[in-house]
Amino acid sequence: MLKITILIFGICFFSTKVLAEYEITKYFPLTPGIRWVYSIGQKGEKEKIHIVTVEGVERLNGKETIKVAYKKGDQIDYDFLFVDSEGVWVYKSIEEGVPTLYTPPKILFPARLEEGENFSFSYSWVTYDSEGKVDVTGKSKVVITFLGFENVSTELGFFKDCLKFSVAKVVEEDSGDFAISSRTIWLAPNIGKIKESISTTEYDSEEGSTSKFFEELELKRVINN
Repeated sequence: MLKITILIFGICFFSTKVLAEYEITKYFPLTPGIRWVYSIGQKGEKEKIHIVTVEGVERLNGKETIKVAYKKGDQIDYDFLFVDSEGVWVYKSIEEGVPTLYTPPKILFPARLEEGENFSFSYSWVTYDSEGKVDVTGKSKVVITFLGFENVSTELGFFKDCLKFSVAKVVEEDSGDFAISSRTIWLAPNIGKIKESISTTEYDSEEGSTSKFFEELELKRVINN
């Protein structure tokens, strides 16, 4: 099964436009104990519950990170994040009990972009099996575009001045499998991610088959402990 995990490897390119006035930590809070409850599903299928929890600070190889858990059914995966002046980054991930390491870390959201500006990068990544041996390797290209501020209405309520990003990604495993995805993400001030649409096309080189998926994620509840 194709695992879409990434590692920044290349150079990021920025324009010289005046930067938009937003603080990414205001739109993507990582306070320990905060929990987001989402519904997620494909069109025509029953929605599933996806719970994201900021568990707290954890030190990895001498680096202070923020451990975030993603619960989907009985499965719990993890990202280990940190924030600096350039944005929100992923230092390490654990999916289905096995780690993916990023050197250097991969970025989730740039700290500042002008409306319409792109943040582009290429990367490679390595996923290990349960015995600590290299399992899957690959590379990818990603373009994050800040689409501006937008007011968003959901079942949970009305959210003003949300950040809107598009994320275009091509992931290629060294085995020949690849995936192309397009995401639109909305972040609300002092709340975090409230909505996301995801379109993905996957190619399995062994079977010679192509699969297409479309999912929508929407925030149902926020719990602050």
